[in-house]
Amino acid sequence: MTPFLKVPVIRLMSTLASLLMGALLAACGAEAPGSSAITQPPAPAQPAAPPVYTTADTARITVDNGVSYQAIAGFGGTTLPLVYGGVDYLGALRPAALEAAFRTVGISHGLLQIGVTEAPSLSNSPYEQRRNDNDDPFVIDPAGFNFAGLAALRSAITAPAGAYGYTSLELGPMIDLRNTLDWMKAVRVTNYNRYLDEAAESVLAVLQQWRATSGQTPTLIHLFNEPTTGNTELGSTSMQEVVDLVKRIGTRLRAQGFPDVKFIVPNEETMNRSREVAAAILADPVARPFVGAIGFHQYPYGSVSASPRRMLQTSGVGAPDAATRVELEGLKALAAQYGVSLWMTEVTEGPGTNDFAFDAIENVLARAIHIHDVFRYGGANAFFGMNTMWDSRSHAEHFPGRNVSFISEASGVVLVDVERATIRITGMGYAIGHYARWLAQGALRLETTSEANRVLSLGFRDATRGRLVVVSTNADSVPRLLRVRVAGATAIGTFTGEVSYGTVRFAPLSGIVNATTGFSEFVAPPRSVVTLAIPVR
Repeated sequence: MTPFLKVPVIRLMSTLASLLMGALLAACGAEAPGSSAITQPPAPAQPAAPPVYTTADTARITVDNGVSYQAIAGFGGTTLPLVYGGVDYLGALRPAALEAAFRTVGISHGLLQIGVTEAPSLSNSPYEQRRNDNDDPFVIDPAGFNFAGLAALRSAITAPAGAYGYTSLELGPMIDLRNTLDWMKAVRVTNYNRYLDEAAESVLAVLQQWRATSGQTPTLIHLFNEPTTGNTELGSTSMQEVVDLVKRIGTRLRAQGFPDVKFIVPNEETMNRSREVAAAILADPVARPFVGAIGFHQYPYGSVSASPRRMLQTSGVGAPDAATRVELEGLKALAAQYGVSLWMTEVTEGPGTNDFAFDAIENVLARAIHIHDVFRYGGANAFFGMNTMWDSRSHAEHFPGRNVSFISEASGVVLVDVERATIRITGMGYAIGHYARWLAQGALRLETTSEANRVLSLGFRDATRGRLVVVSTNADSVPRLLRVRVAGATAIGTFTGEVSYGTVRFAPLSGIVNATTGFSEFVAPPRSVVTLAIPVR
């Protein structure tokens, strides 16, 4: 699906200075482990601990520290600067929005939108003046590249988010012939080889500029975002064209001083198409070394993966959709065959489409279960929502006259209402946070079993913190006693964690002593997501 890339067909107003005056934000109770609370609008009062239940059915969960699977790279989303024509659409709300996304939720990766780059360097309207820098794909003309979008990306996203440990440099999408590089279509018709070289030149120029101005060299980049399906950003259905672009761009980068850069490809609209195109790339011995991760999306709209309601009706009742599981397992097998990572890089319900109200706990439950399935059945290393941050002004200009509610964008992570000066974490964001806030990069997924169909659990070994982390979703309408048994390690001391249920989000759990029976126990409220961190030796 189309990431919400700003296409300014109308010249932007010159200033936003008066838009965000007035409101002071009150503190929210949601707090990342080991950090202070972010600045947000007032939230409903939250109890210090979940309700105490006199009885609860037991859900027996076993986490085997001796059986490990994939390493978790992290969590992300499509990440736009939200700066247009030098105007910061977030204004005074940017620091709090960044903190919400990159510390409170724990976003660690992204598709960092580069915008339009091939346009006159001094242009104030690069989209309107997009064109080839010159007729020689082996000579980069500095006057023919406009890097204002890259500068905004650094100043508005990557530099300030670095304060929260954000180091991702996954720039992209690099090749989009629908709009940003639409002039390449004519070149492709007349001279296919030159077209491939022009594409390679465009990518090389971006990486050279980023390295020269920031001192940083990306190691993973997104070449495409739905190249032959969905957005069809190549304007072609040819898998061979995708393979040819990977080979030509990868070879050019290696020859021009980027020996370690690899690609997250192909990021097609569906799992099946992503597997088909990735298989074609990986089967080519020249293209294969340039693949760092298989990227895939989980559409169409209304599918089990896109729809929270359908996720709860299938995996949420202990009956995962068979076709979805087969597709995930097919991607897992392909990644294992070639020894590459697997990243789920986009999913959303769709603009204006919501199964549940914005604040409904069902959104958190469904996406927590979704993450469970992608990690367990797909063996994926990373999980992305839609937009990392999205604001109401960009939304209004992206969907003019379409009556698409701003808060319907619940598959993003953080929504910034600039008119009301409010910042809201979505259900997707809270679900991601139940994992991302507690797992260091490289944490290993462990063999985990649950004897209760409606309690889905994943365990991880976070060796950097000397603990196991268990994320359990109680999709049932009754409380469940989570009785966690650790195999292959000894639980010690006390465990901590957090729980989301009802209108409560990230309520902290602390100081709970491991039971003398060898189990860690906690009563999960009905329809809740619980994260438990268990110190082990």
